[in-house]
Amino acid sequence: MSFSLNSSAKVVGGCGMAALLLWILFIKEKTPATLSPPGWDDLVACSELVSIDGSKRLSLSENHVLKVYDKTGTKKAEGGTWSYREQSKQYSITLADQNWNYVLVAPNGSDTCMLTKGSVEAANLGASWFSIANEHDDSRDDDHGAR
Repeated sequence: MSFSLNSSAKVVGGCGMAALLLWILFIKEKTPATLSPPGWDDLVACSELVSIDGSKRLSLSENHVLKVYDKTGTKKAEGGTWSYREQSKQYSITLADQNWNYVLVAPNGSDTCMLTKGSVEAANLGASWFSIANEHDDSRDDDHGAR
């Protein structure tokens, strides 16, 4: 039985393709296409917030960008950044060269949360932020706003 160079090349090429396919499917370490930045997975439910007096709205984005909207309409939206300090479990907000630190408070089993300025035991509620439902995700639609 004789093999020609052409059929040998086909066998070797086929084995190579099979090995490559096996490597892609089973051996190659699978990594997520995009990883969320540190702190974002906990913060995402709390990414739309309002001040205690309702005059300002804070919108946080996954790319560390934030916007503060003045609901009175007297000022344009201000842009800034947020970051997460893993060691202290605090979120830092930078806006117009000023920096504030917050603690995320989210009771277990609740869909609400707060970014509190100060500690949980002594929060400055006037400087804290309270989560609000997104306009397109209002769970009260089904009960016509009755609570």
